[in-house]
Amino acid sequence: MWMRNLFLLLLALLLLPLSPVLAHGGGQLYVINAPVGGYLVSVSTAPVPLQIDAPIHVTVSIAAASDQTPVLDGVVEVTLADEDGRVLAIAPATTEQAVNKLFYETDFPGVSAGDYHIMVAVSGDQGEGTVEFWVTIEPAFPVNWVLGGLVALLLVAGFFWFRTWQRRPQNRRLSRPPRRRRPVPH
Repeated sequence: MWMRNLFLLLLALLLLPLSPVLAHGGGQLYVINAPVGGYLVSVSTAPVPLQIDAPIHVTVSIAAASDQTPVLDGVVEVTLADEDGRVLAIAPATTEQAVNKLFYETDFPGVSAGDYHIMVAVSGDQGEGTVEFWVTIEPAFPVNWVLGGLVALLLVAGFFWFRTWQRRPQNRRLSRPPRRRRPVPH
């Protein structure tokens, strides 16, 4: 029973770091179905949270406002600016770059910590417009997986040692009353 629980715990700990990797095309939603011309635009960024020197992955979804069908022939341009308004990068977001061809995606190189303004310009047959939002780039959280794994292993070993120690029978010598000493004759 305990082996099954230990296996499930270790499996969960091993799969935990994979969650951001498996979320490609997803991430933190900043804009959800914002009306732009005749479109509904949604924008997300990854990784979550955005970190120093990590590439900023921007995913844009465009749907027709009339029937909410995906629009795949639009033109999307994403601009990254710092908090002072200086443009740091402009990149086209295309379906060719996307793993899921229903999305428009682009990547920006990593930047330093701070607040950044992202502007997404969308244009096509049904109109054009821009959605804007602010993101915060946070310092990277240093994760030492080796140290974390060793701590987890020590905790599991300590738990099993404690359980085994509790089940041991009491030492017989300690359970007997102390022997009486005979007085020494003088």
